[in-house]
Amino acid sequence: MAIANDIAINGSGDIYYTGAAHGAAGAGYYSVIELHRYLQDLADDATAAGDDLIDITVDTPSDRSTDNIIAILNGFRLNDGLGTEAISEHLYDGSIIQQEDGTIWDGLVIIAAEGMDLQVMQNGGLIANDFWNSIPSGESTKGLNRDTVNGISHRFMVKVVNAGSDIDGRRLIGMTREWGKTYSEFKVNGTSRGNNVMALTYANDLNNATLEATVGG
Repeated sequence: MAIANDIAINGSGDIYYTGAAHGAAGAGYYSVIELHRYLQDLADDATAAGDDLIDITVDTPSDRSTDNIIAILNGFRLNDGLGTEAISEHLYDGSIIQQEDGTIWDGLVIIAAEGMDLQVMQNGGLIANDFWNSIPSGESTKGLNRDTVNGISHRFMVKVVNAGSDIDGRRLIGMTREWGKTYSEFKVNGTSRGNNVMALTYANDLNNATLEATVGG
């Protein structure tokens, strides 16, 4: 879908997602630079229209450091609590820095074979909402925003700074623990702005041909 159909901005400055949910036909995913360009297009409009309440009379809503580092400015904010699903789950390929409260989402790019079940550990526990493992409509394997030609299985953002405070020093561990496949993990000892790469092995485990039920018994 077009970004204009999937993202709305209300009069309080909340930017939120209104499109189809993960796995449904038409679910929209947009790079951080696409979001910035969309907000800037709205900021040039003579008058606000529909559910996008930005026009030339308001302060600029966003700024670009690079194509992969975008700041949300002047009281605008990503609101994960409004709309169909969290808007941060539908953005990728970089970082969003929220000026209002200092919250930061950093980008992750996972180098692995297609279909890998990726788990991410943060602050001593697994992130329960592994939305990045959703199966996109029309696909048969897990992984949002994949680029199989370039060996990328997932691309998404994770909140690493909450209201100005780092979450566990912005440390993340990516891992795969799928029975019958090789177990692998990759540590990021403090994410940086932009895209942070995790490289993981996902292949048949030739050292383990035993059924999981047999071992469990």
